[in-house]
Amino acid sequence: MGCIQSVSIADLLQMRSLSVNLLEDIPAVIARFFPEAVLCADYFTNILKKHQQAKDERQLFDYDDILKNWLDLLKSKDGSLIKQAYDYVMVDEFQDTNTIQYAWLRVLAGNRDNLMVVGDDDQSIYGWRGAKIENIQQFTKDFSNASTVRLEQNYRSTSNILTAA
Repeated sequence: MGCIQSVSIADLLQMRSLSVNLLEDIPAVIARFFPEAVLCADYFTNILKKHQQAKDERQLFDYDDILKNWLDLLKSKDGSLIKQAYDYVMVDEFQDTNTIQYAWLRVLAGNRDNLMVVGDDDQSIYGWRGAKIENIQQFTKDFSNASTVRLEQNYRSTSNILTAA
């Protein structure tokens, strides 16, 4: 099977990471990001399930597990206690949020108008972790009371600063 040799351990871990961050199953991630491995999708899915089982048995977490478990906790019965602890939620660099992070925000904010996000769709740099610029466009649809404030002036790079630099 040629696809087995064409996938590294780093690729396997990236498949799993994208699966968590994009809230997609492993075969969908393989089809989208690793098309050369589609014929071996079941094989790689099985390897990643065994990897997860080994982590679970040892009570080990990686960063992606933290992301997933946080969403699960927010959606659980105990999640209401967490939501009540926050009067307001502010997210900077919103352009770099991925699907699971956006899901947190939707659960955490609920129906309250207590969420503010700041982002610049020209500065997204975390596509490799599943960042979706579409979250900015989706925000005003999901939070219909949201207002958009555009900052058109660059205060960090005034002519005096640029001249001095």
